[in-house]
This record gives sequence, structure tokens and C-alpha cells, in this order.
Amino acid sequence: MDVTIHGIDVIAMFNEQGEIRPLYAKIKGYGTIKIERVINVDDAPFTGRGNVLEFVCEYVLKNMTNMFKLRYHVKEHMWSVPGLQTDDKES
Repeated sequence: MDVTIHGIDVIAMFNEQGEIRPLYAKIKGYGTIKIERVINVDDAPFTGRGNVLEFVCEYVLKNMTNMFKLRYHVKEHMWSVPGLQTDDKES
């Protein structure tokens, strides 16, 4: 069963140990979000070890601190937000 990943644009930093830190995410309906802090990084549930990394991120929007999950799909080199749908029709 093929699952469509709705990718988003992310600016991230990769250090010399291969660790990834997302800095900004562009999410439809929210614009570009500056990620203030990564709270946790782990394998995403039900995706197999090392296939999808899930980042719990903190950001500030309208003077309020919020959190969201951001996923990095290792083999596809693609970022997504769980549950995010797009208006784009793909065939």
C-alpha cells in the first residue's frame, strides 16, 4: 500500500555527527514558522526504526508558545507534518 506524503518546505541544520535540527518550516495556512526549540526527537510510531524521525518542536505565534510534530522521512529526504492535508490534487 502506497501512502502519499504531503511534503513541506523546511530549513534545517545538519551537524558533523549527522544530527538534524529543523530551524524553519513553511506550513500552508501558517506561513513560515521559526522553530524556537526541539523538545524531543525519536522514531515516528509504526514507521520502522530509522525510517522516519519525529521532532516535537516549539514555536511562538502571536506571542503564544505552541508545539507541533514535524517528521523527516529519511529515504525520501522529505519533511511532513502528521495529519496535514493539502489542497493540491496529485495523480
